[in-house]
Amino acid sequence: MNNFINYYEILELEDNATTEEIKKNFRRLAKLYHPDGNQDVSAKEKEECAKKLNLIFEAYNTLKDDLKRVEYDKKYFSYMKRKKKTTKKVNPYLQAYKEVKEEERNNSFTKRHTKLAGKIDKNFHDAIILEKGLLHICGEAIYQLSKLKKYDGSKVKYVLRNRYLIGTVIAFSTISLITPNNKKEVVIPEKVVENHPSEVDLTRIYTVKENDTLEALAADTNVDTYMIKKVNNKYNDTLYVGEKLLLHYKIPYQDLKFYTYPVKFDKNISLEEFAYKYDTTIDNLIVLNEDAIINDKGIYVVLSNYLNVPNFLTKQDLEEKKSKEKQIF
Repeated sequence: MNNFINYYEILELEDNATTEEIKKNFRRLAKLYHPDGNQDVSAKEKEECAKKLNLIFEAYNTLKDDLKRVEYDKKYFSYMKRKKKTTKKVNPYLQAYKEVKEEERNNSFTKRHTKLAGKIDKNFHDAIILEKGLLHICGEAIYQLSKLKKYDGSKVKYVLRNRYLIGTVIAFSTISLITPNNKKEVVIPEKVVENHPSEVDLTRIYTVKENDTLEALAADTNVDTYMIKKVNNKYNDTLYVGEKLLLHYKIPYQDLKFYTYPVKFDKNISLEEFAYKYDTTIDNLIVLNEDAIINDKGIYVVLSNYLNVPNFLTKQDLEEKKSKEKQIF
């Protein structure tokens, strides 16, 4: 694990980077660490730049080649999986809470008021009105208010240190809102707009036809050719007529209406057979029919006579449908 070299990290890329992104980052980094651009640095810095440049070339030569990249990705994802198991994440909020609690233990209520009690005994020994209890309350109030002035740059710690005061303010504010004399009306929105994802993923079980190319399929599905080969364990761009491919369409949400249409559900066949009939999967049908399909521990129940099924379009067909819609409106 310690000897593994993360080429994606060296080229400052995500692990799903496209070929163009790999080339672009390689050119930028190679220029940055090239000896011609580092003439005025120390000998040690030149040596470090040379080592970095060698790693950049090594990473680029591996990731630009589809076959080498597929083999490298097997090791990469295995490495990331092991790294995730061995890396213990530190929760910043929990860490801040522990530090504040430690501060409070070192300056606890008992320690503060033991000191205050000594002062009371010394200065107000014969006092009748100014009893110890009252002074303790006043002293605690002054102490809590003084913490509002202390800010060390951490908003989380600041809130935790003053949590009692903040809780008190919130409690009084809540009480004032729900009292009968409060004439303010709570405005309830008539309709809450549901947030939709910007993109929907649909899977197609595609049978390769004559004259199909990997580039054309990538353009239609809105993904990189490398991703198609990776999903289907292909090591080259050659397609064979009749070959089955899994194509993952990345569809902008606003275009989803062009990619679906309703059909009558045949209750004499299983949902899996119905999905296969339309070159898709059960998961796709559930995405497109959230209210019409129930998954009860692997048993699917269809509540509607009609289901939306995918209508996988080519890029040209999509543009034609959009053009017709504009003419109508």
